[in-house]
Amino acid sequence: MTRAEQWLIVAGAGKQGDDCWYSHIADGLLRMDTPPATEDLAGVGTIQRVQSPEWALNPGTAFGGVDTALPSLPAWLDSPVAPAVPPSRHQSPSRLPGPKALPGGDGLPEEEALRRGRQVHLLLEHLPGTPDRAGLATRLLVDDLLATADERAALLVEAARIIDDPAFAWLFAPGVLAEVGVTGDVPGVGPMEGVIDRLVIGPDRVLVVYFKTNARLPATVPEVPLGILRQMAAYRVMVSALFPDQEVEIAVLWTATGTLMSIPHDAVNGVLDRMGDP
Repeated sequence: MTRAEQWLIVAGAGKQGDDCWYSHIADGLLRMDTPPATEDLAGVGTIQRVQSPEWALNPGTAFGGVDTALPSLPAWLDSPVAPAVPPSRHQSPSRLPGPKALPGGDGLPEEEALRRGRQVHLLLEHLPGTPDRAGLATRLLVDDLLATADERAALLVEAARIIDDPAFAWLFAPGVLAEVGVTGDVPGVGPMEGVIDRLVIGPDRVLVVYFKTNARLPATVPEVPLGILRQMAAYRVMVSALFPDQEVEIAVLWTATGTLMSIPHDAVNGVLDRMGDP
């Protein structure tokens, strides 16, 4: 009721009781210094009007009869509005140009290979520290109608082999960050955002680890597909901006063999500058 500036109409429908909102309002008005006056309106019926002497009946005048003519409008209101400039869209490191697999592929169609990669990432994210891995794996993958029981079992074996490997106990230890979202401006590319599989923060260095589920693996760093190198380079740039006083290292964990491959800085220096390279 406090929002009304000049007129407030209170109306209800249905049976009026003693303990309804309409009765409470009517009782409150009757207790005012100026009680409502009964008035008959044609086509409406009997109403009760509470009117303050200061209310202006003419919408063109304000309280006390002061003229309220609208001011002159500024000229810019009649000028065409310039087209809106869409905000810059953040690019994902995984979508940087360049191959993500060795020539010949992994023997799977691209969509199926990507789906399998998402499945393994999901298991590596949630299974560490879980006693009932099989049950959790089934629940995690239950929405994937394309995954058969045999496929889910094979995925569980691959993920469990990585998790149970003593050599990777440090990677799944408490305090290691999983699925870390990062954003940043990468020179030569623009604003980017992505998710890091594992981020290990130490006193002097920070390690970025990315899981890759490729079936055909590079034997050496120079054989790593350019698209993966660009992806890792972008993450190194973004993480370096977050930890300017620490050394940022990057590595790829090939889940098919459980091999952790460190990517030296020399291998990724300049790969983001040659975006036109195939």
